[in-house]
Amino acid sequence: MNDLKEIGNKYGGAIIGFLVGLALAIILFCTDLYKVITGILLVIACVYFGNYIQKNKDYAISFIQKEMNDVYVVPTEATYLLWIDCHKVCMDSVELTSFIREKTGLYVSDGLEYGENGKAFIRMNVACPFERLKDGLNRFKEGIYLYQNK
Repeated sequence: MNDLKEIGNKYGGAIIGFLVGLALAIILFCTDLYKVITGILLVIACVYFGNYIQKNKDYAISFIQKEMNDVYVVPTEATYLLWIDCHKVCMDSVELTSFIREKTGLYVSDGLEYGENGKAFIRMNVACPFERLKDGLNRFKEGIYLYQNK
């Protein structure tokens, strides 16, 4: 027992210093590891969701081009929102979006939110599950048709 006390008295400070240093090294290692893992996951998420959103965007543009003659999607980059020109249907996107919401339940944004030049435009979010996108596009098509034939 005396030997342990002697060792503790002689080396106690060094042992505690070692353990504190070891604990700090583990914390720093884990923090760096956390940063690396977080970075990797962020890159994976950006690639996956970026591709997912781009596929949705491409589908929506194609759908609108094929199915709807009187609206036009303005080409955009780096966004999950479509900028849809509806001036052939209506010059008042506030009125048009309200009508679409009332008749189909679809929420799209009026372009007037972005200034006077946007008053004949609608913004549509495509960052959603694919099935919801298809449903939204069909509602949008129906809403435009109903508005034109009211």
